[in-house]
Parts: sequence; structure tokens; C-alpha cells
Amino acid sequence: MDMQLQSEPFEFEIVSHTSRAAALEDGDLIDISYAAKEVGIQLPVAISREAWNLCVAMTPATREAGHTQRRRLHDVVSMLLWAMRRSSPGRDLAFEVRCVTTHLRETCIPLRANLSHGDYAQPVMTLVLPEES
Repeated sequence: MDMQLQSEPFEFEIVSHTSRAAALEDGDLIDISYAAKEVGIQLPVAISREAWNLCVAMTPATREAGHTQRRRLHDVVSMLLWAMRRSSPGRDLAFEVRCVTTHLRETCIPLRANLSHGDYAQPVMTLVLPEES
């Protein structure tokens, strides 16, 4: 068999690549490692802007309910820790947080914790809504 080698170089197209540091700098991710450490999670933890806006950020309804942003964040990382303790090790962990969003009645918000490698191959965790990649 006579095989010919392709003389043209292969071309690869990078679809998307953003470093974790760039996502934190751009505000797409919010570093919540300090709050995670308060409950005993030693990994660097970040939350997506969308998940933050839904579960942590203050709204008129959350203010009316007497909530604080610090308490809401504590609830998120506490539920993450609870879920971590009750699950087997893995890359993805699904859990839920009950919180006030736009109405005074609490809503159950599903979140996903993704364990991956950071920019320098260190283990990091990112909290996102299920529909986020």
C-alpha cells in the first residue's frame, strides 16, 4: 500500500477557553473561598454570576424577609458542605438551596458543584446552576 502524507498542516479551531483567573476578573465567577473556609471547605470555591444573583445577591424580597448577603452565602456553602459529606467522591455534585428569590416564599434552587483543575492544575470547585456548563 502506498500511503501519502498530507502536506498541509492540520488546523485546529479553539472554540472557547477562559482561564479561571480571567473568569474571576471578568466577574463571570465570584470567589467565595473565604466563606467556604468558614464552614470547613479548604478548596478554592467560586460561584457563577447567575447562581450568585439567584442564591446570594440581595433583592427587595430578601431585604423584606430580613436576610443578609452574608447569611445567604453561608447557607449556600453550608448546604454544599452537607452535600459533600453525604456523597461519594466525584467530579460533579448536585445539591439544593432553599432561599428567597423574588418573592417572600422560599424557593428550592438546584445547584451543581463541579470539581476540576484550576489554572495551575490545583483542585478547585465551581458552583453553577444545572443549565450552566
